[in-house]
Parts: sequence; C-alpha cells; structure tokens
Amino acid sequence: MKLKSILKISALFVLINGITAFIGTKIVPYLGFFPYGDLLLEYKLPAWFRSFANFDGLHYILIVYNHGYSQYEQAFFPLYPIVFGFFSYITKLPAIVSALILPPLFATFGFVFFVKIQKLMRLGKEEQIWTFMLLLFFPTSFFFQAAYTEGVFFLLFMLAIWAMFEKKYILAFIAGVLLGLTRFMGLFVIIPSIAILFQQNTKEFNLLNIFQDLILTLRKRTLPVAVALSPALGFGIYVFYLWRTTGDPLIFFNSQPAFGANRSTSLIFPPQVIYRYIKIFLTAMPNFQYFISFLELVFYVFVGSFLLFDLWKIIKNKYSYALYFRFGLLIFSVLN
Repeated sequence: MKLKSILKISALFVLINGITAFIGTKIVPYLGFFPYGDLLLEYKLPAWFRSFANFDGLHYILIVYNHGYSQYEQAFFPLYPIVFGFFSYITKLPAIVSALILPPLFATFGFVFFVKIQKLMRLGKEEQIWTFMLLLFFPTSFFFQAAYTEGVFFLLFMLAIWAMFEKKYILAFIAGVLLGLTRFMGLFVIIPSIAILFQQNTKEFNLLNIFQDLILTLRKRTLPVAVALSPALGFGIYVFYLWRTTGDPLIFFNSQPAFGANRSTSLIFPPQVIYRYIKIFLTAMPNFQYFISFLELVFYVFVGSFLLFDLWKIIKNKYSYALYFRFGLLIFSVLN
C-alpha cells in the first residue's frame, strides 16, 4: 500500500468520523453524566467537534490549562498533554484545538508504520488492505481522532515495533521510553518487542521451549533486550516523579475511583465477564445503556474468539514466519 493511498484513507477516516459525530450529537440525547461538560461550552466550538474531547479528553486539556496536575489527575500519564500543550504554546491555538488536531495526525503516521510492519511480516497485498480496513472500522477506532492518548500511543507503538524489526535500536529505545510515559499499557509493549528478538533467534515456534528461548535471547542479545525493556524506563521516570511530588508512586492507579473507574484489584476471568453481562441483560431495564452493553458483549465475544483462533493458527503453523511476534501481540492484546 502506497503512502498516497494511506493518506487518502486517513482523510476519509477523519471525514466519516466527523459526519458520524455530527449526526450523533443530533440524535443521541445527552444524559448529563459527563462531569465538567459545561467547561467545553466555553470554547464555543461546534458540538460535533468538541464531542471528541469529552470525558478523559477534558482532563488532559485541564492539565495543560492549569500548567500541571490538580488533585487525582495523575491518573493521566504526562506525554500527551506535554506534546499538545507545547504545540498550543508555539502555535497560540487553544489547548482543545491542539488536543484535537494532533491525534489524527499521529494516527496517520502510525498507519504508515503499520503498513511497513505488515510488509516485514510478509503479508500479501490483499491481507494488508483487509487488516488496515479492519483496524479503521473497529468500533473504537474513532479514538484515533479524539483528545485521548490513542493517536500518539499507536504511533509510538508502531514506531517501536518497526524499529525493533529493522534493528534501529536508538529509535526503538526513544519510542519505548516515550511509550512508558504515554499510558500504563505502554509498559507491556515489552512483550511483543522481546518476541521480535525471539523470532530473530529461532526458526521454529514452540510454546514448550519458550523459556529456553528466552534465556538464549538474554544471553546472546543483551543490547537489544535492554532496548526492548525501555518502556520500563519511561514508566519508572513517571513513577519516580509521582513519588517525589505526591509520596505515592502508584497514585495513577490509586486515584482511579475518583473518576468513577471502579477498577478491580483482582484478576477477572472471561467467564466472570460474560456472567456479569448476562446478569445485566436479565435485571436491567431496556434503554440506551442496555443496547451499549449488548454491543460490548458481542464485540468482547467476537474479539475473544478471534484471539483464540489466532492462537490455534500460531501453534499449528509453527514454522511460519513471524509467529513469535504474533504470539507476543496476542498476549499484549489480552492484557490490554
């Protein structure tokens, strides 16, 4: 897939999301659950445009507006507000405009490296197109256009993986450190990065020998392994900052209940998730949220089934190319 095609598809993607948001703001009623929603009105932007800055997006904007963290806002990792805050400073654009301009641009560059990785994985042209389309048409892909970390995270993720494939370790190191400063899941990019090193050291994929391959990789590839672990450095920098400024190095996690996240501190297994959804369907009143829960369950089952099918293919085709990397991506997806 050529660069011109990627740019055209990205532009079309942004346009379709914009039209969808315009229609959505007209037909979906606002239920008043969004805190600080009145602050977005002060920017006097079209409703469809500012809708991409709802919820977490506004907290990132407030971090820039207040020149730093307020109470509990440490839940939002620092790289994204630093980037669009700096962009807003040099362009004199309002923070909300900068926060909404940059994510689709980041995502577009991420798409370029996404296609490059597909080629490195020796996917055919038709497979590349289908994979790209599935990425763009996934129900939550609109977050690439929102004032969230998805755009910059995707770019850094693709850049880090591509650089590891191409053995451009300085670039991979920089991207890895920045991933650890972007969001907590950036820490787990270590898994597919290590998987690439596995792939470069062995020709046969074998789950039974995975720990033996790990030890062999650690012995032979000390520098690349250190680069693959770079997200831990970025994460460690943020944790150290939190410890020095708040006294709680894990406040990014401990402050989640303040935003209504109600995250569980114990493992939740797939059968528990399905049971909870079934309980919702049997006890809740049918309304807009009921429909959303139904869609969530459908896509949860669909994606879970797809991941299991991919795992089966990986184990079955143990001599195929890039299977260690695909297995690493699979584990990363489950953790995400």
